Amino acid sequence: GLASRDYARLAIAGRVGAATSIRNFAWAGAFASVAALSLVSSGPLVFAGPFVVANLVTWLAYRSLVGPWSAESVDSTSDSWWARASGWATLARSPELPRYRTAVKDLLGFTLAAAAITSIERVLLDLTAGADQLSLYSGAADLALRIQVVGSALSAAIYPTFAKLVSERGEAQAARQFLRVASWVVPAYFLGLLALLALDSTLLSLLLGPAFAESRPLFVLLLLGVFVHSFGYLLTPWQRARGDFATPRKSYVRAAVVMLAVGCLAVPAWGALGAVLAYLSARTAELQLAIVELRRMPRHLRAGRRFAAAAGMFVVLCALCLWRWQEAA
Repeated sequence: GLASRDYARLAIAGRVGAATSIRNFAWAGAFASVAALSLVSSGPLVFAGPFVVANLVTWLAYRSLVGPWSAESVDSTSDSWWARASGWATLARSPELPRYRTAVKDLLGFTLAAAAITSIERVLLDLTAGADQLSLYSGAADLALRIQVVGSALSAAIYPTFAKLVSERGEAQAARQFLRVASWVVPAYFLGLLALLALDSTLLSLLLGPAFAESRPLFVLLLLGVFVHSFGYLLTPWQRARGDFATPRKSYVRAAVVMLAVGCLAVPAWGALGAVLAYLSARTAELQLAIVELRRMPRHLRAGRRFAAAAGMFVVLCALCLWRWQEAA
């Protein structure tokens, strides 16, 4: 939490690149440490310790870049060290505290719903279809969702950057800049997924081995959902930058309910394929976000044209995915 706070401060100061690099190097070091330590030990600290150290190193590096805390409007004699260090002492005196509490509740609801969406289909598979179907689905899903690492990094940069832009230049100017970013990101995702579709059998053979050959039809269908999923990494941080934490929460809670309903029907009937259908049904979350944002965008920005272009990409990708799915099946 402290590292996240300092990351936001660095991003607002225009140093999002440095902050992201520090975090990525720290986590890369943690993964490398786990790989090295696992050769000599299998204790639980081998897998947990490096990540604790990585978070601590990240926070200390951020602290060195941010500098000492400002003690403005904080009475150091009446507040604990933790209250001053975490920023709670200042926040507790702020008139924005009620708004902060509401945003925290929305963020917590979103986090719980998003966490449920990432695991509902796997839990249902394990309970109703068995380990074989779970392995078949997990192999395809874990490989297809790797591309979301790019979206996660982009999301971490969009929120603080556009929050600053909204504050300094206004919502209209920030919306114009956001559409420019989206106009590059969405086609890049589209082209990347086309490349994955063209190389699907090769990737599965090289990365998963011949035992997962039956995962190919699932992998192809999952790529269709990955394209829609990428809009969540764009729209969620943008809406948060505008101070709207409620829309993502509502969208993902509804999507979790839809996914659970579809999963309870489809997974027992079709196994791994039913899990794919459950994952695709959860993409109603991003659809809701897109509809809300399309209604909010000023008409003079012509956001409708960009959304129409994205819809066209989706239709093309849908046709190609169905073709490759039939070929793989």
